Amino acid sequence: MIEDRRGISVMHDAVLFSIMISMAGVIMLPALITDVPGEIYTDKKMNDMAQDILIELMNCRVEKFEYKNLGGIFEKQHLLNQLTDILLRREQLHKTYADIVTECLSSQLEFNGKQYNILTKDYTKKTKELLKNFFDTQLGLNYNLTVIWRPIEGIDFGGKICVGETPPNGDIYVATTYFSMPSNFINEVLGNPINELENELLNILDNEKIDKERVHKLISRVIEDTVSNMVEVMIDSVGNDSSKIVDEVLTHLHMDPLSDRISRMMDSEIEDKLAKNINTYFEENISPVIDRIIDEGESIVNKIIELLLNYIDFYRAKATLIIWRG
Repeated sequence: MIEDRRGISVMHDAVLFSIMISMAGVIMLPALITDVPGEIYTDKKMNDMAQDILIELMNCRVEKFEYKNLGGIFEKQHLLNQLTDILLRREQLHKTYADIVTECLSSQLEFNGKQYNILTKDYTKKTKELLKNFFDTQLGLNYNLTVIWRPIEGIDFGGKICVGETPPNGDIYVATTYFSMPSNFINEVLGNPINELENELLNILDNEKIDKERVHKLISRVIEDTVSNMVEVMIDSVGNDSSKIVDEVLTHLHMDPLSDRISRMMDSEIEDKLAKNINTYFEENISPVIDRIIDEGESIVNKIIELLLNYIDFYRAKATLIIWRG
């Protein structure tokens, strides 16, 4: 009797093949499985690191920080440059990094990407150097810090400081917070215009028939006054007795006083340009909402003030820190 063992041979081959596939899977498994828990832990660690650095900026104090008011105006005149370097040098002690940044932002008078307040260019330069030194010391990673103060939403006006490299398209870790603007600046700019607007709105809306056009004109006027006041405060933030001394010296030297030099270098139409941009933005985006609030007829003044404060935020600057590995 002849036995047919071909079926058994085929079965052995199939079992052996299965064993080999299983062994190959075991060998290749570490390369095929992604370390998901490890990646999640790393991401959380990096995000926490970015957030911790921002908290340090808000709380850590700088022992000494120096800059020069009106820096750069006399660069081509060596003797006067030395004189102003002595008379106009400013020193700040024991302020936090965030304080220095926000005070710098409140004096820049930046509009459409240009810093119009040429009196504080050295202030901006020294602030950037201070921040760069901080991050280079604290971080062993690539970074980009951008702090933006936009007091009126939708208008490229206020202040901006950016240090670090341009972030890549790859893996980045982002942290965001808000720095409070200097209280003295807020008090000088914000209080009276909003109170004035609220009181005058109450007078207008006290009538049975509400004149929408009158409401719009009132809001436009208050906005223009606020912008004008803000520009004045930004420029005056660097005013000091030392500049008067420089003027006296220049007069004795038969040279133009400092105020004349500044007026030639500043854009005298900045207020008009700002007011025009802001009014256009409000007419296109805010006025239709105000009309709807008036038509609804409930809590009109409170709703209008609340609406405007959603677009006008003098109080905070937004700080965004991005870090990544090289």
